[in-house]
Order: sequence, then structure tokens, then C-alpha cells
Amino acid sequence: MPEVELSVHPGSSAQLYRAFQDGELDAALCVAPPFELPKSIRFEVLARHPVGLIQRAGIDETDAPFIVYSRNIWGGAACWRVIERHTATPKTLCELDALETIAIMVHSGSGIAMVPQWEGLAARFPDLEFKRVGTEYRVLGLLSHTHDVDYPMAAVIRDGTEG
Repeated sequence: MPEVELSVHPGSSAQLYRAFQDGELDAALCVAPPFELPKSIRFEVLARHPVGLIQRAGIDETDAPFIVYSRNIWGGAACWRVIERHTATPKTLCELDALETIAIMVHSGSGIAMVPQWEGLAARFPDLEFKRVGTEYRVLGLLSHTHDVDYPMAAVIRDGTEG
């Protein structure tokens, strides 16, 4: 395989999408865009994370406020839709775009949260219960140009996300 040099640029999925469109990035790992993509852009699904409620194990937290995964980002919007469908008047403690921080806050007893079940959740936070709610998913994937499907960099990213 030809040598490939990766440069990682953190950001929200919307920011990464804009940078990709502007030619600043050759590809992007991001949440599936909530709109139809142009034919020149391809989105390859790499992971589907079910959305559910996290709370401290064995503790009744029915009156606890929600720590909201930001509604303004693509992954958080899916979680907010689940909250709206299943909670008449949700009490909100705060809203942020940081899943690890949200889990830490739930673990410390600050509230409950509706989040995607990402790969490290159970391993990093074994004292949290995850209960699937609804049918929403946060879908992660590789955004690339349709003409770059066989681009070596895309293969490195695909191989690195498997397993």
C-alpha cells in the first residue's frame, strides 16, 4: 500500500463537512449529514450507534434533569428528537457537545442524558446503565468524493475503524 500521511482536524460534523466542501480536507469522519448529498460526494457508513438513556445503575432518577447532547450538532439532534418524543416537559440542566463530559456528569449524579451508545461508553463508564429508547441512531461514516473511492487514504481510514 502506498504511504499515506493523515492529519487529524477535530471539529463538529458540520464544521468538517464545510471544510471538506471547501477543499481543506480530502475526507472526513463525521455523523451522517441530515440532508441529501450532492452526487459528487459519498458517505460510507462505518458505525450505527443506537440512542438511549444513560443514568447511574440502580438509582431511580425519574426527576433528574437532562444533560443535553447539543441540539445544534448533527448527532445531538437525533438524541433531542428522542427526548421530545418520550418526555412531556424535559427539565434541562445544561447542553454541551462533549459525550465523555456528559457521561462524567451523569456518573457524578448531576442528571441523566440521552446519548448514542458509542464504543467506549460501557468500558469507560461501567456504573452507568444504557437503556435503548426509540429507534434513532447516530450514524458515523466516511465522507469522500465519489471519484476518490479507491483513494489509499480512504482505505487506511476504513481499516482503522474496523474491529
